[in-house]
Amino acid sequence: MSHVPCLMSRRGLTITELLIAVAIFVAIGGALAVSLLMDQRAFVTSEASTHVQQQARRALDAMVKELREAGNVDSPTTAPNQDVTNTTRLNFQIARSYDDALCGGICWGNDTMTGGWIHYLLDATNATNVRLVRCQTAGSDTVIADFGSATCPATLSNDVQTFQADYTNSTKTVTVRLENRLASAYLATGSVRTTPAPLRTQVKLRNP
Repeated sequence: MSHVPCLMSRRGLTITELLIAVAIFVAIGGALAVSLLMDQRAFVTSEASTHVQQQARRALDAMVKELREAGNVDSPTTAPNQDVTNTTRLNFQIARSYDDALCGGICWGNDTMTGGWIHYLLDATNATNVRLVRCQTAGSDTVIADFGSATCPATLSNDVQTFQADYTNSTKTVTVRLENRLASAYLATGSVRTTPAPLRTQVKLRNP
């Protein structure tokens, strides 16, 4: 009985099949790359959002603690103890001591001098990082051009977009609005702000 050998044809991929295979691999690789990039940007955005909100909340907490003990609130356009609306620089004094003979009651001032003033305002010297700073001067209307450590020793927050304050003298209430923004090419929208709106707090002054 004779055996006829089985002949198997061998052939490679055609150009069309090769192009289809390459296109499939490119599509899969592109989808994976886009997915990884989106995940990375979502992570960076989440971190940035947490960062700016934490900065804003820390700044508000620090201001609330100090403003509760404040007195003689004003702004560059008002006298002390008058209503203030939408100011971007808030001036006030803190109680230093009680001396009827010297001050007729509470001696008001700042950390270093009776009669001195404390100021919350923005330092926009570096446009990419606007700071909310706490400064001290001898007068409420003193122009602050030097944001060095001697005049403005404390940075309340970095990356500030908006700072506004109102003061209602009849109720002795200060309202502060603060919005931070962090800009980066790695963020999905190019920047992240406090969301969904600027943080806002009201402070009732304890001192008359």
